[in-house]
Amino acid sequence: MKLFVQGGDVRFVYSDRAMEALSCLGPAIVRRASHVEPDLVGWVADMGPVGGQSAAFRRRADALAWEVEQLELMGAPLPKETK
Repeated sequence: MKLFVQGGDVRFVYSDRAMEALSCLGPAIVRRASHVEPDLVGWVADMGPVGGQSAAFRRRADALAWEVEQLELMGAPLPKETK
């Protein structure tokens, strides 16, 4: 788990373990920053909500691992607001 601290806010990629470990910091606001969804030949990791790219994978586990890697490389960004 990587933590990103900015202006008193702590951001991280969600996991039950991280939420439990950081619960002492107070209530959390959870926002969806990306999507991993099935398609006709495998799985697609979509980083669009945070301005990133999409990538296709045969295995869901690979798509999820790439998703976490990308979110951490991007500093656990907040999703762009949709109207």
